[in-house]
Amino acid sequence: MVHNSICAAAAMDKSERWAESLRRWRRDWEESRIVPPAPKLARNQSWKSLYGDEGMILAVREYLNKQDSKANTTGLCLAMNEVLHARNAAQMLEGAAEGAAGMKITSISTRTAQRWFAQCGWIYSRNKKGYIDGHKREDVVQYREEVFIPRFRSILPTLREYDDDLEVIKPEAGGRRRVLVTHDESTFNANDGGTYAWKPKGTEWLRPKGRGQGLMVSDFLTSAQGRLAYTTPGGDRVLACEIIKYGKNHDGWWDSEKMIQQVKIPRIVYALYALLIDI
Repeated sequence: MVHNSICAAAAMDKSERWAESLRRWRRDWEESRIVPPAPKLARNQSWKSLYGDEGMILAVREYLNKQDSKANTTGLCLAMNEVLHARNAAQMLEGAAEGAAGMKITSISTRTAQRWFAQCGWIYSRNKKGYIDGHKREDVVQYREEVFIPRFRSILPTLREYDDDLEVIKPEAGGRRRVLVTHDESTFNANDGGTYAWKPKGTEWLRPKGRGQGLMVSDFLTSAQGRLAYTTPGGDRVLACEIIKYGKNHDGWWDSEKMIQQVKIPRIVYALYALLIDI
């Protein structure tokens, strides 16, 4: 036991007195099975910031250089926590379960990781060179304000309002009842990435020039039943959704002709007919 304690003290660059304390702690443990209390933090003793810790700075820089544009707060927490866990294990062997200033730091939170990004000169901002729509074009705005919105307001009294459980909360005011069926398309591409990312201030990540292979989803929604669909005699629910693999070498591009073709597809005709019967 004496030899082992002296070797441990030498490995930790400690004195023989520390080795004696280690042997005493071992004897106390064998007799009482009670872990000796850690030294208390003095009143005038303050926390030591990890921002000046060379080992932690090295771990953070290594993570940022390795992950590059994929760096995020969760990954940074894991990288920093590995350093802390290894350090705490060494301190336990040393017999003083304390941090750099006398208190044990067990893990790094997401908020702390965000501060480390800022400390390293990184910012969280939108990735540029993305999708640009035409909702603010002058002709689109003019049509929306002068044609679409007035027409939609004129048919509002003939529409029913439903709650989240598809229960009628406001019936139509009278006259010929109408059912609003909305349509929209969404595209999903292989190179779709996060809208926001951490990056060094004043820089932009080099993203793929192309969006990659993609799918286009065309679907209909109604307030009466959610996604437009009909139920087969066997009880299966068939959606009116249409999915194409768009592109020059695939199913082509979605246009007005394809929209007309979709409306004429039998399952969509059945779905519209079932909607009229149900209501």
